[in-house]
Amino acid sequence: MAHLRHILAKIVFGVTPPCDEMTVLLSKSLDTPSSFTERLQTELHLSLCPSCRRVQTQFDVLHEMMRQLLEDAPKTPAEQPSAYTRPAYSALTLPEEAKQRLQARINQELHHSNGK
Repeated sequence: MAHLRHILAKIVFGVTPPCDEMTVLLSKSLDTPSSFTERLQTELHLSLCPSCRRVQTQFDVLHEMMRQLLEDAPKTPAEQPSAYTRPAYSALTLPEEAKQRLQARINQELHHSNGK
């Protein structure tokens, strides 16, 4: 069985991007729709790569945390970002307490994912 998994891994990693490119695809997929080919490559790669699965989990957690921070942001027209996009993130100034909560959550998630 281990031999079969090794052969399958060689095939999958031969048709999917390497991990550094996969990280870019995972990040990009949070903001823009992926093509069918990108989704297929991502699913294949993630099926055999625990490191990239961990990166995906971390991206998902950070993305959700940013979404929650944007929801909690002031709702006046002058202070509210116009859309849920990366430029909107850069327009958001976080209070120090929010930064500390975010850092604590990141540390918790990193500790949790490294313990798996």
